[in-house]
Amino acid sequence: TITIDGDVTLVMSGDNKLSGQSGIIVSPGSSLTIYTAHDVDIAGQGVANEGGLSTDFSVVGTAEMDEGSSGQDIKIAGNGQLYSSVYAPHADVTLNGGGNDGVVFGGIVALNGTITGGQSFHFDEALRGIVDDDGTFSVDSWMEMTGGTAESTPIDLTPYFDDEV
Repeated sequence: TITIDGDVTLVMSGDNKLSGQSGIIVSPGSSLTIYTAHDVDIAGQGVANEGGLSTDFSVVGTAEMDEGSSGQDIKIAGNGQLYSSVYAPHADVTLNGGGNDGVVFGGIVALNGTITGGQSFHFDEALRGIVDDDGTFSVDSWMEMTGGTAESTPIDLTPYFDDEV
């Protein structure tokens, strides 16, 4: 088990895997940010983010696209509740909050995103204040995905078009 006390940034090379009895504990008031262009598989005991903010545990995937498909796989499992943010626009990202009663709080930017394990996913408003270094983007809004489909939940797109078109 790795325990994070303080603000820690890891730049990792090669594939990264935790399994079995291994896990990561992010202590309250601490944070862990992992930068990697390689595959990440955090399983076993998963990630216990004891501060309860997804801003305290982040994975940044830096891989490039691989001829039109994802350049890396990022898989993160948690124990019941997972608080995490993942920014990996060229990766396949899978989050598993653990069990049928699990909850994932956070945000995902991915080429393909999957949430498994029968739990629910909630955008963590703590992520709203994140802005990249040159100020080119921020989170202005989000939409709760409630399980509805395009057929059962029509979306009014007229506000997105100019009236003269």
